[in-house]
Amino acid sequence: MTDISGKKEYIGKVLLDYSLYPGEDLYSDGDVEDELLAVVKDREPGDYQDVIEERLDWPTLYHLSDARGNIVSWMPFDGTEKVLEIGAGEGAVTGALSDGCAHVTCIDLSRKRSLINAWRHRDRDNIEIKVGNFADIEKTLPEGEYDYIFLIGVLEYAGSYLAEEKEPFLEELRRIRGHLKKDGRVVTAIENRLGMKYFAGCREDHSAVYFDGIEDYPGDHRVRTFSRTALETLFEAAGYRDIRFYYPYPDYKLMNQLSSGEYLPDADMLSDNLRNFDNDRMLLFDEKKAYRGVIRDGLYGIFANSFLVLAGTQVPQQDNDGVRISGVRFSTERAREYRIVTEFHETADGRVVVKRPYTAEAAAHTAGMEEAYRCLSERFEGSQIRICPCHIADSRAVFEWQEGPTLQNILDRCLAERDAEGFTAIVREYEKRLSFNEEAEASDPDMTFGNLIVGVSDTVDWPDAAKAAGLGWTAIDYEWFEKKAASGQTMLKRALQVYFRQDPDRRKRFLSLTGKDSDAGIEEIFGLEAGSLQEAKEEEIRFQQRVCAGRTPLGQMRAAFGKKVSIPRELTENADAPAARKTSADSLGTVQVYTDTGRGYSEEESFFVDAVYQGEGEITFTLKVPEDVKRLRIDPALCPCIVVLREARIGGKTTDVFRRFLSCNGIVHGTSIVFATSDPAMEWDLKKIRKKEKCQGAMDLRFTIMMSGIPSEMAALIE
Repeated sequence: MTDISGKKEYIGKVLLDYSLYPGEDLYSDGDVEDELLAVVKDREPGDYQDVIEERLDWPTLYHLSDARGNIVSWMPFDGTEKVLEIGAGEGAVTGALSDGCAHVTCIDLSRKRSLINAWRHRDRDNIEIKVGNFADIEKTLPEGEYDYIFLIGVLEYAGSYLAEEKEPFLEELRRIRGHLKKDGRVVTAIENRLGMKYFAGCREDHSAVYFDGIEDYPGDHRVRTFSRTALETLFEAAGYRDIRFYYPYPDYKLMNQLSSGEYLPDADMLSDNLRNFDNDRMLLFDEKKAYRGVIRDGLYGIFANSFLVLAGTQVPQQDNDGVRISGVRFSTERAREYRIVTEFHETADGRVVVKRPYTAEAAAHTAGMEEAYRCLSERFEGSQIRICPCHIADSRAVFEWQEGPTLQNILDRCLAERDAEGFTAIVREYEKRLSFNEEAEASDPDMTFGNLIVGVSDTVDWPDAAKAAGLGWTAIDYEWFEKKAASGQTMLKRALQVYFRQDPDRRKRFLSLTGKDSDAGIEEIFGLEAGSLQEAKEEEIRFQQRVCAGRTPLGQMRAAFGKKVSIPRELTENADAPAARKTSADSLGTVQVYTDTGRGYSEEESFFVDAVYQGEGEITFTLKVPEDVKRLRIDPALCPCIVVLREARIGGKTTDVFRRFLSCNGIVHGTSIVFATSDPAMEWDLKKIRKKEKCQGAMDLRFTIMMSGIPSEMAALIE
């Protein structure tokens, strides 16, 4: 039913209230809103991921991704809450609130955006949308009504919709405070003005200007974000007393982790830093490495990319059932049967870890963890490996909290202290312990260095390598348990592969300490068969393909968006090296891909890939090539270079066709290609490739290449 003149409209069960609508949308994102409206009218929510992967643009991802709801879906709602969502927009968060709460009242200035919200949730009977300016609608809201009021990506715009106020950000928080219940909370998600990503070379989210927030927004800015100290001061001035800070990562928009002062993240988990979906960026330093020092020094709350603030007027306040959630990890870029959420709970009896299904299909996955605990405990009974206890409660797997460093932490310290002997001793001890009762049909392929806690019952201090090798170890996170035997060597191969893949610098440092120069040297040290580490890499690819079941990870999707990551030239050069040895590259290993669907190549239809650096000049990247692409061109660098195509795969299967049917603008010498040009290019006719490989439709490609730069003087001689 539509009755705009009557100041209301129903879309399915959702009521839109136009009582204070000014009669026209005062802002719009243009045609993209019409396209989104068509999508939510014609497609089911389960199809949105397909739409995102079809369109590959930031507005579609931003407004339709189910990851948007992560920012609130972790909250301990009990289903009785009445909540207010200010600036609900297209409803990316509204659905998660509707799932957990009794009633959701939305406010948004745009009728078009509110229609998108209503259509995508038309089957919900607990959503009402008020269309109009917040300043007008707020005056009509009842006092003391709401358990929660949400400002998700909204507070920073208060200078626009409360433009007449001298202190609009403070006034926003003051006004909404009166609409909270006595024990209610305001929930605010906002970027950190001093976020790590901005120092590392990302543009400011709202102005798209480098370092704009870091420089405290010089000029006239109505939209602005805040540092942690400034934001806390703002809430206190507005009359809030119970102020809790959480830190969404990579940011609040597409959050996959949430931490707090009570639960800080492991720096090795902070690897999703190339998230420039909407703008080009620079890469001034490795953010993961910077996070290690920041977390160690207790400064993560100062440099986190975003804040999530829960603020109430009463002190103290308790969460439902006396449980406070101090951290969350979302494992949702998986097939539906494996999507889970890991929560860290603070209870009266101490901390516990809870894994719950994110989808109904994942319930069996979490339920199986209790059996995994029993089977693994039986296998390792009498050994120096203890399995972290687990039980199932309300379809959730509940684990004891384990205190102490991981085996991975200790190996990292060995590398930092140049202790190759200690490193080797720890790894050999790992193989020995994992060989215990290895014929038993109970194994955990994810019992890697990072999932073994050292000395839980013996010490909470940092043991050195020698002490760690003699302490008890506790295995955690065994969700990939298998009822089959696995030898200690099999486990060691994967553990080493995972450890070196997480940070290629580890591999480089270990090779340097041991005087080796390749995986063959690592295999020799630990008595592994030749080529076994490569086999472990291939097995890992197959495992990830099974877990993801065709769902494109956000990192790969970002690469397909085509937003460039630029490494300033001076950061890639050795300042002390002779000028004749320096490359003239702006970036070595900046891989650009062009696709030709029949109209030729163009910059508009090209993109830069998100390459994984393996060390020693070797990089790996993956491509999803649509079936209408006729020719493929890969530019491996922006400078003269030597390239070796180490490996090419189609759908996980190694193939030689990309070497045999290669066209390029370089000199082919054996397996190497020498490019004397600053615009090297490799090209293939995909019609021939498809015919030879007997494959049709879209292709999943994976390339591993090795490269080194050529000094400009040498390139000139070659040319």
